[in-house]
Amino acid sequence: SSERFAFLFKPGHYNVEVPVGYYTQVAGLGDSPTDVVFTSPKGVYSEESSHSMDPGSLNTFWRAAENFQTDADFAWVSGQHGMIWAVS
Repeated sequence: SSERFAFLFKPGHYNVEVPVGYYTQVAGLGDSPTDVVFTSPKGVYSEESSHSMDPGSLNTFWRAAENFQTDADFAWVSGQHGMIWAVS
């Protein structure tokens, strides 16, 4: 795809839900992951990575999430090509 999406969050607390689809990156712009915090029930999530979705974690490639903290209880299972870095 020639279309790419990046959601960049300045340091702060966010009560939003950010679905991460194909060719999408979500990044916190703080010096550390604790500088950007998502407080909503899902936070930054990928429905396709849920244990209850089919094909589950095998469908998380071409997505990235990095450098933020989440208080969400929605688990994101990383597949072989899914990228999750410095997320607490």
